[in-house]
Amino acid sequence: MKYEDSTDMRDSLTLRTELNYSKPLHLFLVTIVSIFLLVVIVMFVFPILAPSLNLREALLNASFLTLVIFPILYIFLLRPLQKQLIEMKEAKKAVLEIKHDWEDTFNSISDMVTIHDENFNIIRANKAAQKLLKLPNLDSVIGLKCYTYYHGSANPLSGCPSCNSFKTGEPCTFEIFEPHLNMFLEIRAIPRLDRNNLVKGLIHIVRDITARKQMEEKLKNLSLTDELTGLYNRRGFFALIEHHLKLARRHNKRLLLLYADLDNLKVINDTFGHQEGDRILKEASALLKATYRESDIVARIGGDEFVVFPVGSSEDNVEAIKLRLQKNIDNFNEALGRGYSMSISIGISCYDPSSPHSVDEMLAEADRLMYTCKKDRKGI
Repeated sequence: MKYEDSTDMRDSLTLRTELNYSKPLHLFLVTIVSIFLLVVIVMFVFPILAPSLNLREALLNASFLTLVIFPILYIFLLRPLQKQLIEMKEAKKAVLEIKHDWEDTFNSISDMVTIHDENFNIIRANKAAQKLLKLPNLDSVIGLKCYTYYHGSANPLSGCPSCNSFKTGEPCTFEIFEPHLNMFLEIRAIPRLDRNNLVKGLIHIVRDITARKQMEEKLKNLSLTDELTGLYNRRGFFALIEHHLKLARRHNKRLLLLYADLDNLKVINDTFGHQEGDRILKEASALLKATYRESDIVARIGGDEFVVFPVGSSEDNVEAIKLRLQKNIDNFNEALGRGYSMSISIGISCYDPSSPHSVDEMLAEADRLMYTCKKDRKGI
C-alpha cells in the first residue's frame, strides 16, 4: 500500500491494530463457549445417548473424550489465538515506536514545519514553530489560518506559495520580509496528495533567514563602502556614477565632479598618531556629506582622497561650491581646539555629454586641478 505521508501510515496501522484486536477477543470468547458446551454435551448428553452405560462409565468415557478433544481445541483454536495475541501486542508496540519516531523526527527539525488543510488552516506544528513564533504552546496555533498568523493578513498574500502549490500541485518557494514577525522568511509549500493524487493540504517549511539576509547586506555594503568612514569606496563610486552619467547623456546635462584631498594627513599621523589620523578622516567625511546634497555620491577612493559627484551642473557655480566647503571647514576648525587644523584641497572637473569623457579622465582632470590648489596650501 502506498502512503502519501506519515500521518496516513500511522492512521492505517492504528486502524489495522484496532481490527486485529477485536478478532482474537471474539475468537477467545467463542473458544471458551465451545469448550463449555462440549463438556456439557459429553458429560450429560452422552449418557442419555448411551443408556446402557451406568453413570460411572459414562462419566469416565466423557472425561476421556474431553481429554482427547481439549488438545485438539488447543491446537486449532487456542494456539492460533495465543499467536494472534502475541502478534497484536507486537504490532501495537511497533505502532507506538513508529509514532514516537515520527514525533521525534518532526520535532527535531530545526525549521518551522506546519501542516495545513485545504482551507489554509494549521492542523499541526512542530516545536521549532513554537520557538520561532514564540507560542505559549503548540495548541495555540492549531486551527488558525496560516496567512493570518504568518502575515497578519485577512487573505493570502500576492505570490503566496501555498496558493501556487494548490493550483499547480507542485512545491513552491519564496522569500519575504515579514513585518508582522519582524524577520525574513523562506517559505516552502509542499502539496499533500490523497490516494487520487488530489491536493488535500500542504506542508509548510518555514526558515528564518534574517541572519543570512543581514549578512548578505553587510557583505554587499562592505564591498561598496569604506569601512573606516562609511562612505562609498572606489568600487562603490564606479558602480554608482554610471547611472548619473547615463541620465546626463539622456537629458544633455553637464555635471561637475569634485576631487578633494585631505592635506597633511601624513604629518598628523606622524605627529599625533594613526588614531588621530583616522579621526580626522572620519570628520572630513562627515563634513563633505554635510556640505553637499544627500543625493550626491560621496566616496573615499584613496587614503586621503575623496570624490563628490555631481556637485553641480554649471561651471559658473565652481567658486560657490568651493566657498561653501571652505566655510564649513573654517567653522569646524574654530571649534576644533587641537594642535592642528583641517585643510582640504579640491579640484573640480566637468562632464559634458556633447563631448563626453570617461570617468577616469574626469578624475585625472580634477586631480590635476586639486594639486594646483594644494601648492598654495600651508602645513600644520
